[in-house]
Amino acid sequence: MKFNYIENDKITERGNVLFLILIAVALFAALSYAVTQSSRSGGGTVDKETTLIRSSQLTQYPSSVRTSIIRMTLAGIDDTSLLFNSPTDFGAGKPIDTPAEEKRAVFHTNGGGASYTLAPAEIMANQTATRWIYNAELQIESIGLTDVGSGNGNDIVAYLVGINESMCEQLNERYGIIVTSINDPDGDGVPNVTGLNSTDLTNYMDDTYTFPTTDGNKISSDFVGQPFGCFEEGTSNTYVYYHVLVER
Repeated sequence: MKFNYIENDKITERGNVLFLILIAVALFAALSYAVTQSSRSGGGTVDKETTLIRSSQLTQYPSSVRTSIIRMTLAGIDDTSLLFNSPTDFGAGKPIDTPAEEKRAVFHTNGGGASYTLAPAEIMANQTATRWIYNAELQIESIGLTDVGSGNGNDIVAYLVGINESMCEQLNERYGIIVTSINDPDGDGVPNVTGLNSTDLTNYMDDTYTFPTTDGNKISSDFVGQPFGCFEEGTSNTYVYYHVLVER
């Protein structure tokens, strides 16, 4: 009788193990289904969160450059004499090779000490790491002076030309920029800026730069009082992030 009791226990144990295995298989199948469904329905959310994180990182860089410029101007450097040469221009026989020039150089350790960094490929439409453009060709209304009959109202701005559309939209949403239909003829939700000169987004404020002596073009009315934002250049599908470094 004792032997039969043990055998019955073993049979019961085998039955319990089989039952647990079946439960585990069912739970695994349910979990796999849930993950699959989440990936299908929530992919856009993941993408949006990634874009949000990258937009935060994107805005931090020009902010750090701006901080360096503030230190320079407090030390007596005139903002019209700032030099945004890259570190490849530093050294004997190169564009920035005297103490006076080094003090005016935003990215030189003896000047602003700012870090010279390319924008990451992941946020660019062409998937290529891209340099920032720094110049004083344009002016943003209600940021400093506007239309004063000279270049004194032109703001010194950092531009990132060619970011992808979703990043552009995320940046404007982040800053609460509301698009008017009159400035968005193609209906993509990003303000179009027209009437720019061909050099407005390409001139680079380095040792060869001539500071403007006339009023620059004004960025679209959607950006009045906005020190940063993103616009589409004309209807070219080229999206440009701007970040004011010096309000003038």
